[in-house]
Amino acid sequence: MLWLARSHGVCPWGTQAHSQQRVVDWMRARGSEMGSTARIALVGWVILTAGIVAGLLMSGSGMNLHLLVATVTWVLYAVLLGVYFVRGMPGKSLAIGLTVLFVLSLVVFAKL
Repeated sequence: MLWLARSHGVCPWGTQAHSQQRVVDWMRARGSEMGSTARIALVGWVILTAGIVAGLLMSGSGMNLHLLVATVTWVLYAVLLGVYFVRGMPGKSLAIGLTVLFVLSLVVFAKL
C-alpha cells in the first residue's frame, strides 16, 4: 500500500529520497552519542553505588577485599564522570576512559 502511494506521488512522507533525508535529519536532531554514553555510565555508577551500600549492610561481611576494590572502582568512575559533567571532556576521551576503567576492573576482579 505504501509502495503504491509513493509510486503515484500521494505519499504523505514525500519521495523516497525525501524520506531518507528526513530520517537523517531526525537522527541528527537526537542528542549526541557521547551524551547517551555518559548517561548510561551514570546509571551504571548509581547501580554500583547501590551494590556497595548493600555490601556494607550485609551482616558479618565487614570491609573485605572485594568491597574495597569495588569502592575504589566507584571512586574512579565518580572522578571520570565528574570531570565529564562539571569541567567538560570530549566524548571520545570519556569513551576511552570508561573502557579502560571497565577492563581494569575486570582484570582486578578476575585476579581476586
